[in-house]
Amino acid sequence: MPNKIIKKCSVKECDKKSSKNGFCLHHNYKNKRYGDPNHIIIRPIAKTKAELREVQRKAEEKYRQSEKGKTTKRKYNSSSAGKQRQAKYEQTVKGKSIRKKVQKKHDDKRKDTRKVTDKVRRDKPEYKKKIHDERISLRTNVLGYLSKYHSKSEIPCCRCCGENGHLEFLSVDHISGKKKMDFEPELIELGYSSKKEGVPLLKWLIENKYQPKYFQSLCHNCNQSKGHSKDNICAHMRKLSGDEK
Repeated sequence: MPNKIIKKCSVKECDKKSSKNGFCLHHNYKNKRYGDPNHIIIRPIAKTKAELREVQRKAEEKYRQSEKGKTTKRKYNSSSAGKQRQAKYEQTVKGKSIRKKVQKKHDDKRKDTRKVTDKVRRDKPEYKKKIHDERISLRTNVLGYLSKYHSKSEIPCCRCCGENGHLEFLSVDHISGKKKMDFEPELIELGYSSKKEGVPLLKWLIENKYQPKYFQSLCHNCNQSKGHSKDNICAHMRKLSGDEK
């Protein structure tokens, strides 16, 4: 019985048995897939662990930004397990640092919003009228009491020259000087400060029984003359005493 002839792969240097189309199974696959039995398959270089982690991180970030990922996160955060995990994370050093940054950003945003809101509110005519009326009421109250105490007058007036024509001409005067009164023990105990001016000073006087020992009602002319003098005396009083030169 003659020996059976075994056909080999038609590719040079390949001793495998021919299977289809004159090629072995390996070269037949390459010929069918790439059109060349000698095609060299170039496989990508295997990624390092760091690169694989980066790919995974990007995929997770993309998922979190999607609508489905956001919905899943909201459901988990509202659950008891999510709240416990968040509370535990906020106790760590990293969690406290992130929480502090987020809180500062939130506070700055609220501060900017509040500034805009306050400016809009202050610019309203009804608000300006309310502040003006409050200031006039406080001035009338304080100047009326000081005038009645020092000048025995039912109408607010200047203790020095007697000016009583208009309330706008009058001011609250610090008898011994604004800065010197910072060192008066009695006033220090009551919380006085020379930085108090305008409405805050008027409210402080009403709350502390007007303090007529240290404050009086003067017109702006007498107040300025007294403030610019060396002896803290108005020019009117200096003239009456014959000390004016």
